[in-house]
Formats: sequence, structure tokens, C-alpha cells
Amino acid sequence: MTPRRESAAWRRRLSCSTCEPATDLPETDGWVLLGYLKDVRQDQAGGDHVDSALDRIGYALLEAESRFRDKMNR
Repeated sequence: MTPRRESAAWRRRLSCSTCEPATDLPETDGWVLLGYLKDVRQDQAGGDHVDSALDRIGYALLEAESRFRDKMNR
């Protein structure tokens, strides 16, 4: 990967989260963050990274489950 592409990918990752080290993320936000990282990986591969696409679907389902659980526990 060229430095320019690495820099662009890193900016996308940074724009997805403002997490600081040792910051506790709520479960739902963790699934969202992992989904964003898979989106970046998919973009870097030109849309041809099947494993990232499948992982992204799984993270979306886990995010939805977490949101539902949060809503039911209010």
C-alpha cells in the first residue's frame, strides 16, 4: 500500500472514533467501531475482501442485538 493510501485509510479510521486509550466503550459502540474498521478494510481491498464483508454483516447483527438488549433493559 502506498503511503498516500495508508494516510487516507488512517484518516478514515480516526474520523470514525474519538476513543482515547483506556476509554471504556459501551458494547454497542464497540460493535460500531469494529464495523467501521471492516468498512475501511473493504475499501482498501477495492470492495473485493469477502471476509471483511461477512464480518461486517456479523458486527451489524451484534450491534442490533446490543441495541435491542439496551432498549429492553431500560
